[in-house]
Amino acid sequence: MLPVPNRPGLSVLPASLALRKSNITLRENPGADRVLSSALAPIGGSFDFCIIDTPPAVELVTYNALAAADYVLVPVTSAFLALDGLGELQKTLELVRSRTNPRLEVLGYLHLAVTKGYSNSTEVREILQKKQGSKLLKCEIRTSSVQMTIAAHRLTAWDKEAGDERGLEDWTAVQAEILGRMGVKAAAKPATAKKQASPKSKAVTTARSVKGTAKVPARKARAT
Repeated sequence: MLPVPNRPGLSVLPASLALRKSNITLRENPGADRVLSSALAPIGGSFDFCIIDTPPAVELVTYNALAAADYVLVPVTSAFLALDGLGELQKTLELVRSRTNPRLEVLGYLHLAVTKGYSNSTEVREILQKKQGSKLLKCEIRTSSVQMTIAAHRLTAWDKEAGDERGLEDWTAVQAEILGRMGVKAAAKPATAKKQASPKSKAVTTARSVKGTAKVPARKARAT
């Protein structure tokens, strides 16, 4: 586990190429779908939240994340194909609840890659609202040219040098809504993102992390 520079209290446990083989190697272990849950148990009390990022495929690694999580945050892009997998996801969640993790619940559905004025974004949101109701987060993440490049610079919307004012506004609102759903009060006011004078200022975003999020306050995990 590695501490993140200039981010007090934040640590990451990065994946590696070896993780690709885990769907095979984990099968050899008794309780293969609870390996992650067992590994997190000794350190869960050291953190307020644990966010587990999962691949968009239903694999043994995904089952491990769901078994360790308390909540699931489901990201959905503004593409109709993104809606197709929600039915299978629901079946997977029901299976995990019945077999390994009865406390698991959907924290919400987060609408990503929203382009205001485009019919796809509007129609996808309407479908989500109809099918998921109150589980659909009121806040959404809009697209921007900045967000398309910031990940390459290893920055986030909270980094001032990124100049991602739209991303900072959206993600701050999403953060507050998520914490509110968990009964946790959000911080008063985030740092503002200001563009640098240089025309080649770096871009920033945290959009990538939501693909499969599992968060864990001390013992609370959530997977998306």
